[in-house]
Amino acid sequence: MMWITAYAGYSISRLLLPLLSFFYALFDFSAKRYIREFRTRLGVSTNFTDYYRQFNNFGTSLIDRYFYMFDDKDHFTYERVNERIITGQLDKGNGAILLGAHIGDWQMAGSVLDETIPKPINLLRFDVDSDEVKKLSNKAPKKRNINYITISGESPSTVIEIVNALKRGEVVCLLGDRVLGGQQSEKVPFMGAYASFPTGPFAIAAATNVPLIPFFSIKTGYRKYTFIAYEPISVRYSSLEQKKSAINDAMLQYVKILEDIVSKYPYQWYNFYKFWD
Repeated sequence: MMWITAYAGYSISRLLLPLLSFFYALFDFSAKRYIREFRTRLGVSTNFTDYYRQFNNFGTSLIDRYFYMFDDKDHFTYERVNERIITGQLDKGNGAILLGAHIGDWQMAGSVLDETIPKPINLLRFDVDSDEVKKLSNKAPKKRNINYITISGESPSTVIEIVNALKRGEVVCLLGDRVLGGQQSEKVPFMGAYASFPTGPFAIAAATNVPLIPFFSIKTGYRKYTFIAYEPISVRYSSLEQKKSAINDAMLQYVKILEDIVSKYPYQWYNFYKFWD
């Protein structure tokens, strides 16, 4: 989808998207299986239209993200909800950790924050991203405050980069809903069944004493998005024996918020794989 967008332009990409969405809704049996499982846990039925909407929304987010990255931002409108929570945390001088998920378009949220947040913003980019995606991202105009940290599993160098960014009082954007490679994880209840969530973001919050701020970027209309920040989640403990319990409690708080946002915007959930254990 990204390479089509790069060479065809916004209007042509949007014209082609319904055809691609229709194709995936017909033939991507693996993704359809997991969409159906997700919707079953929501307590709703699934038909062809639901598959189509899910794929079409995903494609739209990729197109919008690409054009926003390439400074077409004047054609987008963005509502900010509770951005004061982030600025308030930054005023304390020890950085801010934003914890997102694969719902809506979290990468666009980072770019939008660049316009109003005076501190550098560090976005994590998974090493499993395709070469095409990386090339297109690297071609995008370099925004003043946007940095990329490439991660693979739980590399010590990645953690060091994150901690150093926080020490400089910067923003670090993490994802809390997907476990990759050798990442440590914990099973917690999510939408009526247990699912594995990475413990890394919560361990970093515990080690740095910087609270996690859940944040989501939701598409609410044509070229229109809403950025939502939630009250900070602190990971506090007074002894090593309490650390695991403190991390688990923080994870449960985050997952509860994620459940709420997913229930409100089910067609913007983009974890097309076996999510539940």
